Amino acid sequence: MKKIAKGAGIIFIGYGLGALLNLAVRVIIVRYVAVEEYGLLSLGLAITSILVSICSLALVRSIARFISALMAKGDYARVWGIIKAAIFFALLGSVISVMVVFFLAQLGVFDLLHKSGLSGIVKILALTVPFYVIVNILVSIFQGFGEVKPKVYFYNIFSYLSLIIFLGLAVVLSRGLSGVIFAYLSSTILTAVILTIYAVKNLPKHLPKAKHLPMNRELLLFSLPILGIVILNIVIHWSDTLLLGYYKTEATVGMYNAARPLSQTINFVLESTSFIFLPVISFLYSRKEFDNMRKIYVSTSKWIFAASLPIFMVLFLAPRSCIGILFGKEYLQSDMALRFLCLGFFFHTFMGLNGMTLIVIGRQAFSAINFLLGAAVNLFLNILLIPDYGLSGAAIATAVSYIIINILASVEVYIFARIHLFKKYYLRPAALSVILSLLFFSLVKDIIASNNLFIFPLAVVILLIALMSILFTKSLEKSDLIILDNISSKLGARFSFKDSKLKKFLQE
Repeated sequence: MKKIAKGAGIIFIGYGLGALLNLAVRVIIVRYVAVEEYGLLSLGLAITSILVSICSLALVRSIARFISALMAKGDYARVWGIIKAAIFFALLGSVISVMVVFFLAQLGVFDLLHKSGLSGIVKILALTVPFYVIVNILVSIFQGFGEVKPKVYFYNIFSYLSLIIFLGLAVVLSRGLSGVIFAYLSSTILTAVILTIYAVKNLPKHLPKAKHLPMNRELLLFSLPILGIVILNIVIHWSDTLLLGYYKTEATVGMYNAARPLSQTINFVLESTSFIFLPVISFLYSRKEFDNMRKIYVSTSKWIFAASLPIFMVLFLAPRSCIGILFGKEYLQSDMALRFLCLGFFFHTFMGLNGMTLIVIGRQAFSAINFLLGAAVNLFLNILLIPDYGLSGAAIATAVSYIIINILASVEVYIFARIHLFKKYYLRPAALSVILSLLFFSLVKDIIASNNLFIFPLAVVILLIALMSILFTKSLEKSDLIILDNISSKLGARFSFKDSKLKKFLQE
């Protein structure tokens, strides 16, 4: 618990700021280029993200687990072996992927999406792949040591800040869409170079010098099933954008990719917590501390839900207000798509860190099966619904696939680890906070309709409702107070939650 709390403050601030900066990037681009150009850029970024995911994400999920478990045993030689193997496989895969992209572009494969100019965009963005990959790998290595600063400073903040600066230059110089594309390339290269310098200087502080034992085979064998999960996750994450590009216009793709990143802000608390959760839960599992695993799982999920509820409620209940403020009236047609996406992502948040827990306990094959079923449903529904329902059809397909995957993963986590969230001190505050939030919105919806800016105080009120619901239902645990005390200490506050009046709200 103390280790989770130790990095919680900086991680939540970093992820929150990163989410805002990412949103700012989208707003700048949307306001600068035409809807059709934004659609083309979205397709290019989708293809690039697929390559980055294939080259790094399977390794990213494996590295942190291996390093955390090996450090718990003091096996430094194998930790060095994991680091060396991860960098080798990642760079090899990324270089090959760039070569494949250029070859496919020459064959005109990307023209199958019937979008003129897409091949040129993809070729330039493909050059970012090796740099994105090395950033992901280095961040994951530090994650294995429980170090959150590289993730926050470089991945969440610096990369977006530098991108905003380069975008500003593109706007000032009137470079249009080409300027935006080169802004992505410049930002990625700069982030990778600076993070590499940081890693060279700081990695020896976490890991003593030792003989490197080869771990290529072990890392590869563990990562291959996860690679299957990654590829299936790619289908779920990007098939909607790519199939919209195939069946519909660039403008439709652009509108959808205003709604989708907006809905994904719901998951930022879940994702930020998972960054700390993975090495901690891996450490506990390696030491067979299963009771502590269960306590951390439930307690962490409760606070994730409370922090995510305001984002979901505001986006779901007032989608047109949110889209109008950020992207403008040209994108208002994506309001229903935003609602459907919010339902899927919020269900994912509600069910907690189930997928990551399956990987930690060595059941990645079951996770792969879950994603296989989810991907099949996603692809089928996209092909079925997009031709007739467009934006909403793509959003429904994505939401349904996320719901299916999370139901399966939660059942499996219970079967294999006897961990579940269906406890009264999780469900009672969740139900109460949703009911009270809906009642409050019904009172102020006319005010929000007259002034979109009222969505911000609405979010604050819903957050207070979620937090107070935990207290009123007496759903606090002693572990919650430990987390709050450690966060308070990290922020420099001299206040003890364990000795405060909050003790009377502890579950009976």
